[in-house]
Amino acid sequence: MDDQVEKKSGHISKFEWGFALSFFILVDVVQFIVEWFDLAAGAGVLVNRIISILAGLLLACYYLFLKIRGGTIDQRAWMSVFFAVLGELIPIVSAFPLFSMDIAYVWSLNSKSALAETTNVA
Repeated sequence: MDDQVEKKSGHISKFEWGFALSFFILVDVVQFIVEWFDLAAGAGVLVNRIISILAGLLLACYYLFLKIRGGTIDQRAWMSVFFAVLGELIPIVSAFPLFSMDIAYVWSLNSKSALAETTNVA
């Protein structure tokens, strides 16, 4: 019985993943708008890089929080956030929704590992 409760505490709900995905979609939309309008002769690149660094730190802290709570955040997730931040620092590439794609990728990794745990428990 205690094993089932312990495994349940590491479960990350679809609502939480959806909220994180929605937040980072909003960040990507803001970055796209900043990149598109380029805010007064080149200031957009600086603003976009600041947003990228802050959003990358926030995403890394979120993954760390999930790991502490018992979620399955493995090395692939950490590498994906690293490459998402690295890609967001490249001026033209920063218009792509890399943070949203990273959340979706880690969500799929977490869903697959949760499915594997439930099938192996029986």
